[in-house]
Amino acid sequence: MTLNSNTAPGGLAICIPTYNRAEILRETLAHLAENHDLFEEVVICDNASPDHTQAVVEEMRGEFGRLLYIRHSTNIGGPRNYNAALSQSRCQYQYLLSDDDRLAPDGVLAAVRRLNDDPDAVAVYGGYEAMDEAGAASVNPHVTEPTRYTSADRFLMLQRHLLLWHPIMRTEAFQRYCFYDDRSWGYWRLIDQLLTVGSIWVLPDHFYRHLPTPGRLESSAVQAWFQEFHRSDWELYLSRLAVGPEHVPLVAQLVTARLDSIMGNAQNWARALDLPLTERNFILRRRAYGNRAPDAEREWEGRALIAAGLARAAEQLMVTGAKRVFVERGAMNLSILIGRLEAALPGVAFQGADRATLIQQPAETMDALIAEDWTLFEGRVRAGEVDRQVCRISWADMVASVRLSEDRGSRILHGPDGTSHLVRL
Repeated sequence: MTLNSNTAPGGLAICIPTYNRAEILRETLAHLAENHDLFEEVVICDNASPDHTQAVVEEMRGEFGRLLYIRHSTNIGGPRNYNAALSQSRCQYQYLLSDDDRLAPDGVLAAVRRLNDDPDAVAVYGGYEAMDEAGAASVNPHVTEPTRYTSADRFLMLQRHLLLWHPIMRTEAFQRYCFYDDRSWGYWRLIDQLLTVGSIWVLPDHFYRHLPTPGRLESSAVQAWFQEFHRSDWELYLSRLAVGPEHVPLVAQLVTARLDSIMGNAQNWARALDLPLTERNFILRRRAYGNRAPDAEREWEGRALIAAGLARAAEQLMVTGAKRVFVERGAMNLSILIGRLEAALPGVAFQGADRATLIQQPAETMDALIAEDWTLFEGRVRAGEVDRQVCRISWADMVASVRLSEDRGSRILHGPDGTSHLVRL
């Protein structure tokens, strides 16, 4: 495959896919206006934002020599919006910039120089600088020295790199031979597509600074489709290399190693987002691939087992449609968790009561009882109470259902608000 370098004017286009983040986009455009000498054109693809994104773009239009704004009538999904943005630029080079990122001028200039100096190269990848919530920065390079890859280096490239974000690339190469869609993230498939056209450079320079903005893409790491998009991407890339059954173990090994890293990141996000059951889910999934850490599992139980039990109880109460819930007061200190359940299930009435009262408490349809253990319900049977269409939750069994370790005995566990609970495991 060959390229005709005369089909586009010189310079760099900054392509920005965006959705429903008008004020964040405003800050990004203000940053770009301060660095307008780095590029010739800005392309913004608005994925049918319901906010005032269009007004922000029109307000900022005068800051740029060429600004193209495209608004979709319906949301076409993130990867397809990437494709839309990159399909509209008319400069020689283009770069897909997230709507919350800041260009790193030195890295961008280094990439453009590399493409100018190497006519066979079609793309240049670089690292990034990440900012945390406290404002501390960390630079994440992919290489220590400039490294050039050709089509013969596909396997080597995958061995060396877990994930390479968007490159600065020749516009013609992408628009003729490459695409994103909603079947995978497309990062590794893009590399495969680019390598069929020319060589790829990976530089130690970073191209952008990533800010910790609300709703950023990484927070979706806890959702199942996020990992599946990565898995699909690696499999698509490896499909060119794996030509027979003898390659299956190697493919499985490569995908498993990368998936464990992605799930480790998702596990961290689940903890940050206060999703204890989701965090547990990733701990178990990583265990299935041989990554088991007993000390970490015990740490999770001490910190999050009560919260996970609460989440399970809330799910159970929701699916059974409970309207009134009685919670046993006792050594497990369950009644102090009522506030958390009320927050999770607005409109549901909660009431604490001791065991003797609950054994005799008449239950109506759509009621629920949360007992410290199953013996309370056995006591209700002996007392003649018939719990039809009543949700019954044994807290000891609920907690046992989400345990990770196999330790036995009584333990003091901590609730999400620092409360203490005696649990017999």
